[in-house]
Order: sequence, then structure tokens, then C-alpha cells
Amino acid sequence: MYTQDAMETAAQSADPEIAEELLHYFVDNNERECFAASLYTCYDLIKPDVAMEVNLTHMVGHLYSIKL
Repeated sequence: MYTQDAMETAAQSADPEIAEELLHYFVDNNERECFAASLYTCYDLIKPDVAMEVNLTHMVGHLYSIKL
């Protein structure tokens, strides 16, 4: 599936900007499961404050507990 490929490519790129854009893409398109999976896949690239901001502004947190 393309979402898994996108997450793996973002993680391999080692570019935080790409990983963050992917996060925003998933929440903007209501792909909440992909949002959570990308946090796990790209955990070393996504800053905690960015993860929390996206989580709170898009109300994803009611489905997932994000522990930083």
C-alpha cells in the first residue's frame, strides 16, 4: 500500500521535514491510523512538540495516547 511505502521512504530519508509533512498529510486526509503508524515509524525524526501540536489541533489524541 502506498501509505506504508511513504512512511518507510520518509524514515529512510532521515529528513524531519519530510516526516512532518507526511504527518500533516495523514491528518488532513483523515488517515488516523496512518498518523499513528508514522509516529512510530519516524519516531526519531519527528520532534515531540510537532507531534503534540498536530495531535491537539486535529483532535487525533482521543483515539491514541501519545507518550513522549
